[in-house]
Amino acid sequence: MVSSQDYIEAFNAYKRLTSNFPGIDDMVQCGTVKNPGISDIDTILIIDNWNSFKPSIQLLNPERISPLFTHGPFICEKSSLIKLSQFSTLRIQNSNYSNLYSTKVDNASLLAITLIRQTRAFLHFNSIKKRLFDFKDRHILLLANSLKHSLSDLQGVELLQESGKYVFFLEILNKLNFIMIKGVSLNKYDINILINHMHEHIELGIEILSSALAEQLSMCKVDYGARKRTSLLSWFQTNINRDEFYFNNQDNNIFINTIYKWNKFYNDMVDGHNKSGAFAKGAEFIFMNHKISRYQLFSRRLIKRSNRIFRLSLAV
Repeated sequence: MVSSQDYIEAFNAYKRLTSNFPGIDDMVQCGTVKNPGISDIDTILIIDNWNSFKPSIQLLNPERISPLFTHGPFICEKSSLIKLSQFSTLRIQNSNYSNLYSTKVDNASLLAITLIRQTRAFLHFNSIKKRLFDFKDRHILLLANSLKHSLSDLQGVELLQESGKYVFFLEILNKLNFIMIKGVSLNKYDINILINHMHEHIELGIEILSSALAEQLSMCKVDYGARKRTSLLSWFQTNINRDEFYFNNQDNNIFINTIYKWNKFYNDMVDGHNKSGAFAKGAEFIFMNHKISRYQLFSRRLIKRSNRIFRLSLAV
């Protein structure tokens, strides 16, 4: 059975490794391990700047150290940490960085930020929902817990109201988390119930987001072609990556201005990951989707596949 101490030891082993590489100011954990045996370890490499950062396969693939890591580290320049705290749901678990979360964000900006990040999240959930029955139990629970956090994010800006079905989804998820933590095999019937509720709440999230987006875009007089649901979310995600979305809709509006600020941060992150080769070598990108060449994508997939082979070889 996996314990909390196993997570601490795995994190410390990776921290020792990262201390040997130049250009890294710190390596920190984000999020907490609430469900040992299910939870994975999320880390952020805080770098001095992209120009001095020298990524390597060894540095960016902690999955080779422990299966408690399921992906590479997120990467952020030290000077961009405030933007990271505003535009992502990542929360650094280190008192040295508590000041990042002390600044209050106004409600209009918070709504815009939530719509941006959850549009990406729910498009991701929608793209994998048909394959959930094929996933391993731990992977399903990781995704279900991620969906729970996204729904909580919508609750935080009062877009999602608590309902009997939502409460039941949380109850069945908590039950399965508890069972797996105890090292007991999960009942397939319960897993199927959880997946069905995941499908339902993914659809609910898409409906909530598309309605809220349509309202905001209409208020800003942005022509979105009467698109609905995933069509609107996909259109929005594509267009907020383009500078012309801002320049064609300037009217000193908080919603549009927040998109512009996010767009700049997003493109700076993309440039840093691409020019350094960090994403191709195994780093995790904060915003789920990423502009990357086919060659870099092939290289990344090859490295991640080799990580699984490496772990299997250690188990023999």
